[in-house]
Amino acid sequence: MALIDLIAPIPADNIALVRPESDFRLTYGALRRQVEILAGALADAGLRKNDRVALSLHNEPALIVAILAVSTIGAAVPFDDRGARVVILPGDSPDGIPRVQPHAVPESVPDSVPDDVAVILKTRGTTGPPKQVPLSHENLTLSARQTAERLGLGPDDVTLCVMPIAHIQGLVTATLATFAAGGTVVIPGGFHPLAFWRIARDHGVTWFTAAPTIHQWLLARTADPGTRRPAGAARLRFIRSSGSTLPPAVAQTLESAFGVPVLDAYEVTEASGDVGASRIAILDADGRPLEPGHRGEVALAGPSVARGYDNDPERTRKFFIDGWFRTGDFGYLDRGRVVLGGASGSGIRDS
Repeated sequence: MALIDLIAPIPADNIALVRPESDFRLTYGALRRQVEILAGALADAGLRKNDRVALSLHNEPALIVAILAVSTIGAAVPFDDRGARVVILPGDSPDGIPRVQPHAVPESVPDSVPDDVAVILKTRGTTGPPKQVPLSHENLTLSARQTAERLGLGPDDVTLCVMPIAHIQGLVTATLATFAAGGTVVIPGGFHPLAFWRIARDHGVTWFTAAPTIHQWLLARTADPGTRRPAGAARLRFIRSSGSTLPPAVAQTLESAFGVPVLDAYEVTEASGDVGASRIAILDADGRPLEPGHRGEVALAGPSVARGYDNDPERTRKFFIDGWFRTGDFGYLDRGRVVLGGASGSGIRDS
């Protein structure tokens, strides 16, 4: 299944994307048309199978259009990549279609990625310098669909995307999972605590996912938590947290302040997002599986997990071993759920 196929069956009149600052709205039908137009422009610009396209765009609907369009031909790279054959710049047309500009290719170009790579994302954390993770159509669509199913998302759901779309939580969890369910993604120009609940109220937001820091900022600007919900929380069904561990006390305060359950998720870029779409094992220092309750290194496998790092065979050999991705995070299994932390150190990466 290709990435673009996520939106193919959604009714054309459903609202896919909203830009709250201008109240710009894009239906699924219009989104499909914009993707087709941009994909055609890329082909006319000389883009060929497996070519990389750098996306010099802000957190905005145009970035989603660009990612979907590029993935129909090559690999979308939502950061500066010197191996890109084309760079997409912000557009100035009323329909929001970005401009396509040929990009000078350096003498040394990274090896081509496999045919099925749709997006290349950066990951960073405790395991060393940033790495580039090629994620295939299968990786992304499987993770998006399973995330939508686990969260119980439907066409009436509206999410407020405050995480960067260039990272796994913003792209897969907030955006692609919502698309898989036919819901609406509201993308503000950035995270502004004082505007958050007004936007949520105006657009009927039913859920959102964010890093613990953002949740704490929202709490800090909520008067009398637990006594009166913000007006924008009226339609909320749940809140999701990922990126690092959410302290239990903060989770309890969030639930009291906003009146909905808080889901603390474990998300890894190399697994295309929430690890719930992966097979999970806890390994000892010799790579042997441990029984539930025993602490060790978290390892992931399955069709949602990438095959390695881009143009980085050394770190690919180090972390992708015998069909498992060894995360560098430590924890244990408790009734099928990963509990992070342990004697070896938390090792929790910011992916």
